[in-house]
Amino acid sequence: MEVPPRQSDIADLLAVRRAGVSTACGELQTAGAIRVRRGVTLLSDTAALRKASDFTRPQSSSPHNPDAFESLT
Repeated sequence: MEVPPRQSDIADLLAVRRAGVSTACGELQTAGAIRVRRGVTLLSDTAALRKASDFTRPQSSSPHNPDAFESLT
């Protein structure tokens, strides 16, 4: 699957620097999840992309239950 936005477009959408998007893309490319070619990002392995995006939510110091919406997913 081809993703047309350039890294600078993605950076603008996320309100981050393009260098950060470039670093993340490099890590995803190393993991085999994407391939980047001349301004086009190809999703080459959606399972690897899904695995790379999985993270553990940090513990909240809030008195609210951070897992309150867990059953909605």
